[in-house]
Amino acid sequence: MEFKEIFNPLKKCLGDGHDRPYFFRDLMAMITTVTEEEWGTEVDPNTKRIKDNTILNFIKRGLSKTFAQSIVNRLTPDILMERINERPLATREALARELSLYDESLDAENVAERVAAIMVRIITKSAGLLSEEEIEAKKTVVKSSAKKTKTNVSLDEADEIVARAFLISHEQEKELIPLCQIAFCYSPEHKHCRSMYTEFILLPPKIQRYILKACDAELLADMKSLFLEEALERFCADLEEYQLSTRRYLYMFNQYLYRAFDYYSDLDISNYDIYSFTNHIKSGTEIFKNADHSSIDKYIDDYLWMKENNIESDALPPMDYLWLEKDFGSCEEAELTFWLCRFVIDSCNNLYYRVKSCEFEMVYINDRYAETQEDLYYCALNSLYNLYMCHSSQE
Repeated sequence: MEFKEIFNPLKKCLGDGHDRPYFFRDLMAMITTVTEEEWGTEVDPNTKRIKDNTILNFIKRGLSKTFAQSIVNRLTPDILMERINERPLATREALARELSLYDESLDAENVAERVAAIMVRIITKSAGLLSEEEIEAKKTVVKSSAKKTKTNVSLDEADEIVARAFLISHEQEKELIPLCQIAFCYSPEHKHCRSMYTEFILLPPKIQRYILKACDAELLADMKSLFLEEALERFCADLEEYQLSTRRYLYMFNQYLYRAFDYYSDLDISNYDIYSFTNHIKSGTEIFKNADHSSIDKYIDDYLWMKENNIESDALPPMDYLWLEKDFGSCEEAELTFWLCRFVIDSCNNLYYRVKSCEFEMVYINDRYAETQEDLYYCALNSLYNLYMCHSSQE
């Protein structure tokens, strides 16, 4: 069922004569604790509220992904059920009749529970997430494909010349060739800043496989089966489990991580000093033990080392420290996206080796060869992929 299909019966039976934008706001107040100011959609400068036209567009065409992602982690289906059950019996019977086209078993007793469940499914789907059934099915696929598969790729003479020409042309970029498969999976119709990605996307699949094999960068599992939202959800759960932050940052990663690619792909990242963090933690890593400054990667590693060895310290969790150190509240958006990519890469790589051993073989990318935010964004996707696959291959 689509949002517009459930909204109209709800409005008819529960709207109390209010107009559609008013009832939409009322409905959202029942299904989520996220306030209108946090919806992440354009605000009318005069009223400081979401434009009525935006809401009418949601009702007509469906919830936007940005909006759904802003509320999906704070849904309150129990409140929606309670509000519906507070209505008179005649109202609930009327709502059940309105929705019987989609479910003949609806009645006054179960309509509140069913409507709440439908709303959760619609919002989850709109946010790009999967249902429990889809997640379990995907896990089965991931488990079966987690082991590295060595494939023998044979080409005819003409195709082999094309493949070798590609490898020769991009010899200086060899370390980043594994990212070509990520570009192909996630942005197959995009003209990239790094021409290597675009050229790879335009090659036939058999030539792509030959190139990846030649660089020992074969696809370890079907990256197309990995939804970025799933990987971010898993990543943020790990941040919480390993106490790398005191807040849940899924919304921020969803909203801003992609902007590194969408708006700042061609931004040169050579000017960012990754060794600009004060070395507050003195760990057992001798090479940095007495250094005044280190990287966020080192900070994360030391912080996890302290936790593993039950060492008390007043050092902030890495994400909290990064937020303060780089002033995320007021820094330029391009800088924010850079450090978010950097944090994802360094956190995932550290956590990968702390997740219990698994059969999945990490797809290693030396991110020091990244030159732009486009490269760095793909490195971040690769790191999310590694961590997610490591978890999934064990479940």
